Amino acid sequence: MKFKFISLFISLGILVNFANADKAKNLIVPNKNVPVNKNLETYKEGVDYTPLISPPDLPAVPKGKVLVQEFFSFSCPHCAHAEKFVEQFLYKNNKVMLQRIQVLWGDATDGYAKLNQTLIAKNLPNLYTPIFDEVAREQDKENVEMVKGINKPETITEILQQIKMSKAQIKDFFDTYNSFTIQTQVNQTKTILDKDNINSTPTFIVANKYLISGASPEREMQVILYLVTKLAK
Repeated sequence: MKFKFISLFISLGILVNFANADKAKNLIVPNKNVPVNKNLETYKEGVDYTPLISPPDLPAVPKGKVLVQEFFSFSCPHCAHAEKFVEQFLYKNNKVMLQRIQVLWGDATDGYAKLNQTLIAKNLPNLYTPIFDEVAREQDKENVEMVKGINKPETITEILQQIKMSKAQIKDFFDTYNSFTIQTQVNQTKTILDKDNINSTPTFIVANKYLISGASPEREMQVILYLVTKLAK
């Protein structure tokens, strides 16, 4: 079965923006990069995904869509590896309401969270890969996991310049980055993390019901799309 991919960026509550929702098309299924398991019953509860014992309240989700939360960190190499799959199979999927949540595990990650919230607010999904790459370079250079260079204005500016942002656009980005609204959203993220008790990255939660973590990105996408198809009916 073949389906056509169409770009879509959605946003929920403090983290997701629905401005382009009307451009969505049909549900997509993984292409040859993620082998499709046609026997959907092989995905088993308790093996491939874990039901949440006390799921938090489900935010408002438009009809026909399924909330998928990605808990990640810019300092996580596994998250960096999974990024191309997240972009292709979740971000571009009109059946998925993607909520990207940077975990807060120390001072450095507070800055990461501000950056993530700003990317969402400014609708800049194309910056995730450059940021992952920059963090990886700093990790190799400094031999530490939680690098802080990505939180420096000059480093962020260099990344923004890579995508040909003008000086006015860069100023607008930092106005948002340094705003009270973004800091409030970061504080609200802490509440979400406390409720969901996330202890590893990347972790995915589908519809506030099922947790997927610890498998290869290919396998995780298969399981997530299986659950999305099941729950979107």
